[in-house]
Formats: sequence, C-alpha cells, structure tokens
Amino acid sequence: MARTLDNLKLATKTSREADLFLTSQPIDDSGFVSAADFRHLGLSFHAVGGVSLSRDKRRKIQNLFRFAFRRKCRSWRPMTDPRERARTLAAIAADTIDQGIRNVAIVDYYLRHVTDIAQLRAIDHWLAEEILSLVFGGHKKGHFAKLSFATLRELGPASLVHRQRLILHGHTKSPFFLWQQQKTVRAIRGTVASPTAATRG
Repeated sequence: MARTLDNLKLATKTSREADLFLTSQPIDDSGFVSAADFRHLGLSFHAVGGVSLSRDKRRKIQNLFRFAFRRKCRSWRPMTDPRERARTLAAIAADTIDQGIRNVAIVDYYLRHVTDIAQLRAIDHWLAEEILSLVFGGHKKGHFAKLSFATLRELGPASLVHRQRLILHGHTKSPFFLWQQQKTVRAIRGTVASPTAATRG
C-alpha cells in the first residue's frame, strides 16, 4: 500500500491513519487496536458484518425531508382534510428523493453501500411519523390509529428500502452522473465550449 501511494505521488495524513483489527473481541497485539466498528465517508462498518449509516448521515437524510416540508409549507398547511394533507406531504417527500438531483446523489451513494435494512426501515417509519405529526400536530403513537401506516404507504411517500431495491436491480439511473452533468452545463454556459463534448469527456 505504501509503495502504491508513493508511485502515485500521494501521501497519507498521520491524523487520518489507524491500525485497526475489526473485531468485537479483545486482541493481544500491540500493533493494532481492536474496534467493533469504524466510520468512513459517512458509513459505519461493523465487526459483526454489515454497513450502516453513521449517526450524523442518518440525521442529514432526515433533515432533507424536514427542510422540504418547511420550504413547501404553503402547499399543505392551508389544507383541513387530514388525508389530503398527508397526500401532499407524501408527494413532497417523494419529490425530495426523486427530483432533487444533488440530494438524491448523496442519498443514493449511501443506499448503494448500506446493508443494514433494519436501519433503512426505521428511517422509513420515522418519515411516516414525521408526516403524521404535521398532519395532526405533534408526535403521538395514537396518530396511526387515525391514519394507519399501511394507508399512509398507499399515498406514496418516499421509501429508502424501495429505492435501494431499484438501485441494486438497475431500475433507476444514477443521479450522481446527472448531477455532474448539470454542474458541467452550468460551468460552461456562456462560453464557446459544447455541453455535449464536455459531458462526454
């Protein structure tokens, strides 16, 4: 590894180096530190197997939805019918994960690597609770008696579990490349360069 980095004229930062032995059991080796998990690029890799979102990245994804609901509050707050309000909020959540190129590129990067399906289901359930809290006011478990989770799912809110399946089975385009293409087009706008040639390169 050191030779490869040297050939590429690259160097590592000492502050970013760690000699870890990924295990939940104690080890007798002074050269390594045992670690039950470690965090890298927003993902947590676990000794028992599996990859999950780090705590701050999970919060970041949840905030994508929170901010979308706030930005578009004029579209759902005036509604008095709970079902229509829920339908509108579900549509906003779906647009957040399907239309916002930069946000989706970030989310899809994580979905390609996370194997902790229980965590993704928990975020989906959190999203349902968040929508119901905005429909009825406040976070209360009793809201699901007024509008069940199954009924809410029929209204079509975003689902990270479903989107991960689409990604892994190749049923959705990679938004990362779409995002890069948009950045390239914006960068050369007003110049003599050709967007087609630039995005091809």
